[in-house]
Amino acid sequence: MPRKKFKLGGGNIQAEKAYDPFPKDGLVKQYEQFIRDNVYYFCRNNPGLNRQQVLCRAVEIALAAERAFKPELGSFATYLIWRLKELKRLHDDADKRVPIHYSKEELEQDRAEERGEDVELDFSGGGNGPRLTFDLQWCLATIFETFIDESEIRTYWSRQDGKVEKCTNYGRPHEIPILGFLAGKTPRPWARHRLAAGVQLGGADNAPAIHKRISADIPEVVRQQPIGEILKGWLGAVFDHLIRRQREADDEAEKRLIGDYSPTFLEAEPNAADIRFPGARRPPKYLPKYIPLASLDELIDRDDSDGEATDGKRTLHDVVGASTGSDSLMGDTLDKQVDTLKWALEEVRPSLPTSELPVADRMMDILEGRRSYSQADLAADMRRSPGYVSKLWDRVAGKVANKIAGQK
Repeated sequence: MPRKKFKLGGGNIQAEKAYDPFPKDGLVKQYEQFIRDNVYYFCRNNPGLNRQQVLCRAVEIALAAERAFKPELGSFATYLIWRLKELKRLHDDADKRVPIHYSKEELEQDRAEERGEDVELDFSGGGNGPRLTFDLQWCLATIFETFIDESEIRTYWSRQDGKVEKCTNYGRPHEIPILGFLAGKTPRPWARHRLAAGVQLGGADNAPAIHKRISADIPEVVRQQPIGEILKGWLGAVFDHLIRRQREADDEAEKRLIGDYSPTFLEAEPNAADIRFPGARRPPKYLPKYIPLASLDELIDRDDSDGEATDGKRTLHDVVGASTGSDSLMGDTLDKQVDTLKWALEEVRPSLPTSELPVADRMMDILEGRRSYSQADLAADMRRSPGYVSKLWDRVAGKVANKIAGQK
């Protein structure tokens, strides 16, 4: 007897249709196959281009051709074939990009940092039920660090009970917040933390309900205790408590089916849980793949001082290479100002207190053009508050200004 063939259905997930850039009617819709054929051959000759992007551009060109088409001058196909030659500009734009090649080691290191430390949890010693795993990562917005502000300490001699003792006005250390990350910037490595935990349940445990309970409470627990053995003990106790609460709820639900509404109280039992704090995952960098190129001989638009476009043709080479006497004079003046600031900074540096030396070094780095810094970056490096660093900056800047004024 031949086997009966069953017809396969489409499944329970409806397939999404591809985006159709063509209009519902008009000349462009009538010549849809003609346009698709031209796009097919164009993409075959230029395999580096995106076919859907080329098709959308072709439809855009065809719609513009339809508006400018005059039937008395010939057929629309003849006119459209010449307009579709504008697709060559897509290939020209692609040629103006230079691909960036990264080394294999760099890409592998980036992928490893984005993936984080590999963790293999240990589930031995528990029951024979399902295994629950939790992988959570979070960032600390701020941490508080204790420090002594040496610039505010004053010492003096005091006589007490006939004895002369050295005293100080120091009362207690300051606590300042250290920002873990700023808006729009990647969190600092020490601000990223990760938790990996695994729990082995028994065969009769309600795994989905227990997983829901633990997932809801883990974020609240990690906010109350820093990373360490104490947090690991807290999490283990929370796991045991939530598993016990779910077992009590399941037992009460079963008793209600037979009319028994008495509460259930069970003793907490230690469950096999493996809790670790592995290396955190780093956010992706989204490295660029191409570098755009610009031709120095390409004509550009130029506006005069009144904002109106001029008729003169100007290239990028003229803009980049143009240099006037005033620009040169301005550059010389700026160089003299930088040299004066560097001289004054070197003169006052030996007399600065220890707390102001990092600020002077950072000013020198900025003047020498090593890189651009902000006071927020300096505060993070010095592990001081932004307000405290701003006061130090003003002090050093005032001393430098006084040195320059004394020279004059």
